[in-house]
Amino acid sequence: MTPKHSRGPKVTRACLVLSTLVGLSLLTVSGSDHIIVPMCSEVRGFAGESNHLVRIGVSAPPGDGEAIVLIVRPFSSGTEGVSERWAQINATYRLRQGVTVSSVSNDAGMVLLQDVEGGTNIDVEIRRVRPDGPVPFRFWSYHTNRPSCFIDVSPHTTFVAAIPTTVGQLVLPARIFFKAVPLPGAKSVMLRVTDVTTGDGKPERFQLMRASDMQVAATYESGKLIPWNASVLFFSFSPPISANKELQLSVSVVWSNEGVAPGGADGSNGSLPPGTSSGGASGGSSASDGDKGHSFFFFLFLLLTGVTSYMCVGAVFNYRVQGITEFP
Repeated sequence: MTPKHSRGPKVTRACLVLSTLVGLSLLTVSGSDHIIVPMCSEVRGFAGESNHLVRIGVSAPPGDGEAIVLIVRPFSSGTEGVSERWAQINATYRLRQGVTVSSVSNDAGMVLLQDVEGGTNIDVEIRRVRPDGPVPFRFWSYHTNRPSCFIDVSPHTTFVAAIPTTVGQLVLPARIFFKAVPLPGAKSVMLRVTDVTTGDGKPERFQLMRASDMQVAATYESGKLIPWNASVLFFSFSPPISANKELQLSVSVVWSNEGVAPGGADGSNGSLPPGTSSGGASGGSSASDGDKGHSFFFFLFLLLTGVTSYMCVGAVFNYRVQGITEFP
């Protein structure tokens, strides 16, 4: 009887140990899982603590004059300063030759990958380098010189990070692509694209793109109000080629419900931006022509009225005063 009763506690202890091991294994697996995000998505977290493991799918390998760029931007949660050296990217990926390699970010928090096999993943680990406290970060990825994806910017989300200025052996500008979704009722937009490398916020030119073929439609200056009545605004920035291989870029967007005349002083090339129609301009021209026509007919009416009144008054005067009863 005694052995029969002692089997229950043993089974209970075995089940408890087994469930504990299973739970620990699940925690280990879930803790090592990467966040799967598409290219151009932004990830926020704490280096080495949360959201610091990211997996990015590579749909197409970089071509000539192209590269995949990974950026980490630490930011301060208090009033103290911030340094790009607080966090480091460790990227593991597969080359076209089938070899798996790893690369780490430079002092600006960037990794430039020009040889990545398509259809594979890039496993990113964002490590904390700062020894005396947590490091909150923002992380981006994008494909230079290929509008396959776009980084989102909004009135509440500003892009501020270091980007490469050139890529490839031919030293081509490392073009970066953005998109912005209009607010309800918005009729115009102001894009601020500035170089904040030296801290003075130098305005830069950017290119608006057609949604139909993703080709450049117009070039504009930063800080100008542009009419916009389309759904999504696509634009890009090509860094100027210089001796500096990196540029601190800030991109923000402001939507307005006030209309603005298309082209003119706001557009550097005076052309209509993509997504806006010339109906407003032609409508204004038609209204102006109509006003001119109404003014002409009103003047003609006044002239005829004056001549008729003069003839009537003259006829009455001749009949009453001078007694003229015959009219030629």
